[in-house]
Amino acid sequence: MPARPSITLAPALAGVVALTAALAAAPAAVAAPPTATFAIDVAATATATEGDRIDVILTATDVVDLYAYDLEISVPDALLDYVDDSATGPDGGFTAARETASGMITVTHSRLGTSPGLVSDSAAPLTLATLSFTAEGAGAAEIALPSVRLVGSAGETATATAAAAADLAIAALPVAEPEPEPEPEPSASAPVAGAPAAGSGGSTSGSAAASGSLSATGGDATPIVLGAALGAALLAAGTAIVLRRRAVTA
Repeated sequence: MPARPSITLAPALAGVVALTAALAAAPAAVAAPPTATFAIDVAATATATEGDRIDVILTATDVVDLYAYDLEISVPDALLDYVDDSATGPDGGFTAARETASGMITVTHSRLGTSPGLVSDSAAPLTLATLSFTAEGAGAAEIALPSVRLVGSAGETATATAAAAADLAIAALPVAEPEPEPEPEPSASAPVAGAPAAGSGGSTSGSAAASGSLSATGGDATPIVLGAALGAALLAAGTAIVLRRRAVTA
């Protein structure tokens, strides 16, 4: 039987060992930490009035491989009151918010399972969280991000301070002016004692004047008038008698 040709594996095995050693000796690639540029937007307007509900939107641009984050938001607690359970975040993750101190709210977001890290679109900023507040007083309110913590999909972290700020003017409620009270309608007044009643005219005044004159004489005018008439009659009768006597004697 002819002898089989022998196969030499030594050179090939040596090459595999050399490649493995080279890969083991190469430094492991280090994942870059996540990045983001932050901004704060007050929905609809930069002004508000006491009692208004205000939506504050936290956005970011230049976002790369952002798997989780903590955002600390500071507000003047005398002017803005956080609405419980109002915080929302990107889809595909879990978002929660809690008040850690007076005027300080921390928003936490994490992707779920095998969801990829967040990446922003160059055409529009990425919304990281939206929170609602109630305007409790009037004044200038500064909303700020004093501290943020970012976590990448491989566990690498990055932090930043004084990341963003925005101003909000809150106006006082207008004070309602009281309506003027209606003026009272004029009413008929009772006649003053001793004065003529309304509608009696000048006749009452004349009667009062005549009554006053009679009162001044101390008596009634009727006896005076009768006495004057009787005197005139007696005088006329006496005169007639005298004339008759003269005619008889003549």
